[in-house]
Amino acid sequence: MDIKTDLREVTVWLRCRYSVRHVHICITRHYCCGEDQISQVKITTMGRSAEKLASAAKKAFEALGYTINDTGADTYVIKEAMSGLSSHEVLEAYARVDAAVNKARCEP
Repeated sequence: MDIKTDLREVTVWLRCRYSVRHVHICITRHYCCGEDQISQVKITTMGRSAEKLASAAKKAFEALGYTINDTGADTYVIKEAMSGLSSHEVLEAYARVDAAVNKARCEP
């Protein structure tokens, strides 16, 4: 599990899936959390419902194996870094996240 890679790939997935060009994800994590834990997922966007995109992003992170739970403890911020992705890398990122989300939908 690599949170920075997953953050970048979920951002790519949101941009492609919801046809939104300007969307940025910011996650917070507790200093004492495990690598599969996220405190909060926040979205910044223009012209779209940030709540809808945040809900989709949370589902994507959960499908990738993360748990989202804000305990109120001290947190730090991680932002996505989108520079330098080739078209091929964008397609791979989208396919990986979309497959995880679809698989999670099918599970009971």
